[in-house]
Amino acid sequence: DLTPVDGTVYTAGETSGSNYILYAGSDTSITDLLVNNNTDYHYAVFAYSGAGSVINYLTSSPLTGVINTRNTAGYSVGQSGKPTSVGMPGTGVSVTFTSSVAAGGTTLNATKVPNIPTNHTLGLPAGILGVAPVHYTVTSTNAAPGTYSIVLDYSSLGYTAAEWAGFKLLKRSNSSSNWTDITANLASTSVDGIIGKIRLSGLTSFSDFAIGSTTGTLPVTWGTFSAKQQQNDVLLQWSTLTESNADRFQLQHATDQNQWQSIGQVTASGFSNTEKKYSLLHTKPGIGTHLYRIQQVDRDGKYSFSPIARIKMHLPDEELRILGNPVSNGTLVIQLSAAQSVRLLNTNGVIVLNQPLKAGLNTLDISHLPKGIYFLSAGRNGRQISIL
Repeated sequence: DLTPVDGTVYTAGETSGSNYILYAGSDTSITDLLVNNNTDYHYAVFAYSGAGSVINYLTSSPLTGVINTRNTAGYSVGQSGKPTSVGMPGTGVSVTFTSSVAAGGTTLNATKVPNIPTNHTLGLPAGILGVAPVHYTVTSTNAAPGTYSIVLDYSSLGYTAAEWAGFKLLKRSNSSSNWTDITANLASTSVDGIIGKIRLSGLTSFSDFAIGSTTGTLPVTWGTFSAKQQQNDVLLQWSTLTESNADRFQLQHATDQNQWQSIGQVTASGFSNTEKKYSLLHTKPGIGTHLYRIQQVDRDGKYSFSPIARIKMHLPDEELRILGNPVSNGTLVIQLSAAQSVRLLNTNGVIVLNQPLKAGLNTLDISHLPKGIYFLSAGRNGRQISIL
């Protein structure tokens, strides 16, 4: 494995043995375009400070992960006499066979459905009055593959740790079967420190998994919920498939899941068996990652939450302007509609300038830089510039 060395500058795309370099800068996501299908890729993320000969890397505890670019639906698990784990990217599901995998192995399939399960009221255990609007279906080609634990990511529901105390974990064979309360198998509701990412243990068969509510019948069946950037604003759009005794929708916003704030309210249709569509505009939330959820309140004061919608806001393209390109006098003039840090990179991917700037016109002295082509970035916006 490649461990970066202090004082060494690495270039995006540079290879070292079987390793290659990706560069993320100050962003929290990056797209790797150099991958092949059905291959395991091991990633390590190193933080750093400084530049050039004084660059310093934090190598003690890098963030690591393995991603398989599997392009088939099933996840095959071979027979084994040892504990065996399989992760299913894109589903929020991981399974660990705690002691062994039965003869013949198995193939697992997992689907996350952002809605209430079909026939969700069939055979609900006593005391459970409704089902949350996210569920999983996990199947196995081997009916008895072995005892396992499973991680299911329900964090998109947006429930707090206290709210999780009022829910039950449900399991059934299929949509024609009764639900079974498996809350006794619940090992954690905050796997990896993420509230709502749950772990169940001691299970032996696969099926539908859902969250049951003990506080009241859930008054809506959620359809879609999306957050889309419109210039400096966020357009929130959602729909319901059914409504029963629904009173209103309270829109909530956060940049951290523990700091929800109300940003507006929309009146519900009340009673409906057809799709209803709603929207609300959140004005100028600012650059960065934003989370949204809907608190649906019924006419009796009971409530439930929608799944969480996430969006990363960036400067609209027309709001990052370079005045005078190519640059011929050693002065770079940038116009920004909002305060933002900007970076200037050379063709080797090396940052030659990294500076926070105010909203409006900003003048930067770049007379010390060699002539050539550079890339200026602000958030997700970028421009190529030439220095003459």
